[in-house]
Amino acid sequence: MKRVILTLAAFVAFNSNAQIKVQENTVKDSVVWRASKLNVVPSISRFVNDGDTSFTIYYQNSKYTAITDIRYLTIGDAETSKQFFGILLDVIDNDKKFNIEIGGEKLYIYKTMACAFISSDVSSFFLSRKHVESILQKF
Repeated sequence: MKRVILTLAAFVAFNSNAQIKVQENTVKDSVVWRASKLNVVPSISRFVNDGDTSFTIYYQNSKYTAITDIRYLTIGDAETSKQFFGILLDVIDNDKKFNIEIGGEKLYIYKTMACAFISSDVSSFFLSRKHVESILQKF
């Protein structure tokens, strides 16, 4: 009798703690741009959630704190993204330097080796003029 009671108690305890709630994910994402077909990052994805669209850049952490350390930077909607990539073109063409803040993350943008170098306190990545122009064609 003790075994039956212990088995029932264990079954009830596991059953009450193991409840799974399923919610349908309404966020749709799609890759807008990728640096190369062989490389996973940097890439830009578009997320659509209830009619709101935002763009996110995924890139490899250049400081390599782990074997695979993918970072992301959410830029914002299409207009904000165009403005951001316009700033990158300005950096490449006119050798300007910018300190901007996007989503609470401070970015330092400057030209190096004919590319825009985007750096944060955590990591950094490069985008060439060719990359930026091909990204802007996607908008």
